[in-house]
Amino acid sequence: MLTRRDHLRLLPSSALFPATSREAAEAGFVRVDTHVHIHQDAPELVAALGESGWRGLDIVICPAVGDEPFDLEAKLEATRRVAQRSGGVVAS
Repeated sequence: MLTRRDHLRLLPSSALFPATSREAAEAGFVRVDTHVHIHQDAPELVAALGESGWRGLDIVICPAVGDEPFDLEAKLEATRRVAQRSGGVVAS
């Protein structure tokens, strides 16, 4: 069974960032999504975000459930790397 994340991975970037966002970017209006979760290298997603005129604020949460392992420092470092490589599209 596909998870929600699996479904999102299958969507084209145009489905995530509709034309109205591009029109706003062309008009000089920058939109900021203040709650994104990009904690691994995803250059296509970051590029689509930037091309659409959007910027993102990456949020780190502690999703540990039950005995699921969670390393907060590793997640924070991965998020910092995404922000550094994004060229200003994503902030953490």
